[in-house]
Amino acid sequence: MAAKKQESNNKSNKRKQNTDAKANTDSSFSKRPKLAVSKSENNQVKKPFKPFKKQNFSKFKSQPGEEKTTPLSKRERRIHAKELTEARKKRRKQHYTLEHELARLWEKMRQRNIAKEERSRIISEAILKMKGKIPEIASSHVSSRVLQTCVKYCTQAERDTVFDELKPHYLTFATNKYAIHLVMKMLDNASKKQLADFISSLRGHAASLLRHTVGSVVIEHAYQLGNAAQKQELLMELYSTELQLFKDLSSMKESRLSDVILKLNLQKGSVLRHMASVIQPILEKGIVDHSIIHRVLIEYLSIAGKTSAAEIIQQLSGPLLVRMIHTRDGSQIGILCVKHGSAKERKKIVKGLKGTVGKTAHFQYGSLILHHRIFSRSTYIAELFSAVVNELFALFFSCGYVLACIVSTIDDTKLVTKVVIRELQSILKELVLDKNGRRPLLQLLNPNCTRYFSPDEMASLSLSISSLNAMGELEINSETKPLKDEDSSVKDNNGREVTMEKPDDSTSPETLQLIEGGKKDPSIRRQELLVGSGLAENLIDICIENAGELLRSNFGKEVLYEVATGGSGGILQETLGDKLNTLHEAIATLAAKSKSEESDKDHVLENFHSSRTIRKLVFESSMFATTLWKNALKGKCEQWTQGHSVKVICAFLESSDAKVRKLAKEELQPLIDSGTLKLPEKRQPANEG
Repeated sequence: MAAKKQESNNKSNKRKQNTDAKANTDSSFSKRPKLAVSKSENNQVKKPFKPFKKQNFSKFKSQPGEEKTTPLSKRERRIHAKELTEARKKRRKQHYTLEHELARLWEKMRQRNIAKEERSRIISEAILKMKGKIPEIASSHVSSRVLQTCVKYCTQAERDTVFDELKPHYLTFATNKYAIHLVMKMLDNASKKQLADFISSLRGHAASLLRHTVGSVVIEHAYQLGNAAQKQELLMELYSTELQLFKDLSSMKESRLSDVILKLNLQKGSVLRHMASVIQPILEKGIVDHSIIHRVLIEYLSIAGKTSAAEIIQQLSGPLLVRMIHTRDGSQIGILCVKHGSAKERKKIVKGLKGTVGKTAHFQYGSLILHHRIFSRSTYIAELFSAVVNELFALFFSCGYVLACIVSTIDDTKLVTKVVIRELQSILKELVLDKNGRRPLLQLLNPNCTRYFSPDEMASLSLSISSLNAMGELEINSETKPLKDEDSSVKDNNGREVTMEKPDDSTSPETLQLIEGGKKDPSIRRQELLVGSGLAENLIDICIENAGELLRSNFGKEVLYEVATGGSGGILQETLGDKLNTLHEAIATLAAKSKSEESDKDHVLENFHSSRTIRKLVFESSMFATTLWKNALKGKCEQWTQGHSVKVICAFLESSDAKVRKLAKEELQPLIDSGTLKLPEKRQPANEG
């Protein structure tokens, strides 16, 4: 019995010890509960990962009572997806159904072969559907196109209705990438009152819109369509805060900024700061294609100090300048940047021109990508493409002033030859026959000749920034002298004057040199660009191959004349004398042809342009006169005593060279005595002595 009691006491003691141990563990680890892990998990061996296998649900048979679902075909899935998309668009777009109906009407009204009555009926129906909702749907890319067509073809009453609805929302639509096209179409078809209302609505917002890539297009379009007063109203806002706030101040006759400052007693520093705040963001964003910005830059440079003007030139020197030279003001800015820029900046300008000539020639001859499309589509598309090509070609050739300035100013002839001359050589014939494209060639052949450059064009080539001129720097920095006395002016196409400094009036126009030009001797620079680059040789070859076409051309005849005479100072005679003789013989060969051989076109001796060019060559070049007489006119003068050709015959007797007169006198004197040949009354043969 005693043993049994002892065992029971031992068991009770063990139980107490276990309970005490549990109590201790719970008290010490109360905040970190112990997770129970089964023995099976601890002993389990990790198996390698096996990718999930797709189950073949087709094996599972449907339970009795369940409905069988057949899979949708591809077509049914497409239709279902389209229905879902349509439903989403209807929920997202308020006028989705209306736009869908308008698109259907637009496909009918925009056809070219539709009757006018039918188109008017469809347009009236579309405008009736849109009435009261035009401002809400005008920003849509679909509705905007419908509205453009409606504004173009609708009646004036319907157009006025559209204008009235959109009038409060002009500024909003001016910055929308779809509605902008509607705004421009409205301006194209607007009446004078509607255009004036639109320009008035832009007051106070012109500067902010010019900084916007989309809004700047609207400002430029309104500027192009407006009259002189409306253009001035848009410009004045960009000059000063006072002119922006008070409308009466901006309605002034003075167009020059310097005159405005003097009349209104504005502070020049305040005007410069305001204009800088307007111009800088525009230049940073690269919005430099518009003529209104070019006008503002010209006015800013006319009053800017040395530092401010130099900063603007530094910003513009490069690819930005190439996008500006298609306008008159832009080309003047280009000339100023070439003249006053440093060697590094001039290098950037020349490199920025790289590829421009080649691309323009590519457009002129037609794109290889679009070539097969032009002839496979309608005549309308071909005519439209031709119009675009001619527009781009004309835009490029308007930069002839800048190229003429480059070849007369920049000393780095290797760079100019590599970038400019090489690309000009590929389209040399087009340059010769173009009014503006021939200017760089004429500038090299006969620099600053008033025969080819008008006084206004010569003044443009001679423009300079007063504050950057070394001689006029002290005068500009002096505030005691009025602006009007410091500067002279050049008028632009709209009659406004550009405030710039020009050279002294005592300088002869024939020997006028570009201000702030390069340091290299002009004759050496000209020799390297014209002869050393091979341009002159290529030019002579073009004249030989196309002598007849160039002689009969209004513009090509002048280039041919300068080449045939050897250029100013006989620059071509020294190294290319043999080539010039070949050119003389080519012209004489054309003149030697009989009238019957040239039945399809005027003979070169009877054509208005060619006869006068040949006559000038007889006066200027005794070598040409001798070649022409021996190869074409000797013994044949009697048949050329009537019409324009008589001027060529008489030129031999009026020449200042005794040898030339002696050649022709023996044959022409009997014709004069018999009355067959009549000399001009004011000119008689020069005396032999």
